[in-house]
Amino acid sequence: MIRASKAKPKLEDITLSMWIAANLQIIHELLTTGKLFRTPSLADYLSYTVKCKELSEGHMFSSVVLYDNEYRKLQHNYGFRWGSDSQHLHTHFLVKRRTPNPAQPHKPMGQNGQPHVSAPIYKQFNSPTGYP
Repeated sequence: MIRASKAKPKLEDITLSMWIAANLQIIHELLTTGKLFRTPSLADYLSYTVKCKELSEGHMFSSVVLYDNEYRKLQHNYGFRWGSDSQHLHTHFLVKRRTPNPAQPHKPMGQNGQPHVSAPIYKQFNSPTGYP
């Protein structure tokens, strides 16, 4: 039987739901082939899955997919425990999400591009006469 297959999406285009579906297919395949049969191995794999979800909260999801892809290649080649950490993979693949700096709150801009001022500025504040 000849079966036409869909073209594989680029790793950068994979969504969270696509990743979850593929991850569950991989778990099924590992369980049915006996490559993931011991309880500790299954627990390690599930904790790795949770780790990927947690990484996606602070990093661009496309970078988490690239990290995951490389992690799986290395795990297959070297057989280390699922969930083992690799600082090299973290620094090489993961890209932090851009978030506003809480130490510098956003200041609304006025019409001329200057910061919006809601109260008048009294230049004579420290003068002997004070401000009105």
